Amino acid sequence: MSNAPRTPTRNQIASIVGNDPRSVRALEQLFAQVSGVIPDELQATKEVAEYAQTEAAQAYTSANEALGASVRTSDAATSAQLEAAQAYRAANEALGASVRAVEAVTAAQLEAAQAYRAANEALASVQALADGLKKAAAAPIGYGPGSGGLVTQSTSKSTSVTLNRPAGRIVTANDSLAANTSVSFVLNNSQITTEDCLVCSIVGFTNYSVAVNNVSTGQAVITVTNITASPLSDAIQINFVVIKGAVD
Repeated sequence: MSNAPRTPTRNQIASIVGNDPRSVRALEQLFAQVSGVIPDELQATKEVAEYAQTEAAQAYTSANEALGASVRTSDAATSAQLEAAQAYRAANEALGASVRAVEAVTAAQLEAAQAYRAANEALASVQALADGLKKAAAAPIGYGPGSGGLVTQSTSKSTSVTLNRPAGRIVTANDSLAANTSVSFVLNNSQITTEDCLVCSIVGFTNYSVAVNNVSTGQAVITVTNITASPLSDAIQINFVVIKGAVD
């Protein structure tokens, strides 16, 4: 199909200019001249337009490609940001775990130090107790010098004596005591209470025995027995000690 414009006929021109012969001839000449020029111009214009279309299509394609590359770059950047955020969060979690571990180790060290200190204190207490026990074991049991006293019985072995000391010695009268016979006397002593024990022993004599028959507040009854078959007349030495006691 030709792209050249069609030249109007005489009748068509005449209908346009009102059948004016001169006008019809002038238009016919004009159309004749134009019909030789316009096709070439139209062809050139068409080629320019087609070239422009081609360039525009290429530019559109390039723009689309650039847009796609930009989208991919944006996606890659977004993915990198997400990975960076995840790595940052993981690092924070690791740091938190490390801090907690350090705190746990520190707490354990403090507890160990406290336990070590408590163990040392307990060991020191045990050592002090052991030293005290050693000293106590090495020291004699009872009262030391200055706490005792001496009293001598007058008249007879049944005469009361008074000695207000926690320990001491009683020397009896030397009157005769029949064979297998006992005699009792009272020891008055403000150190004695009903909760205490009075312990007595005879010094240097094997023919006598001694016993405590009764303990009350401020006194005790002591009984001496001649355990032989003969009468004896000795000034017997009796040691005593008051052992403090408690009933509650």
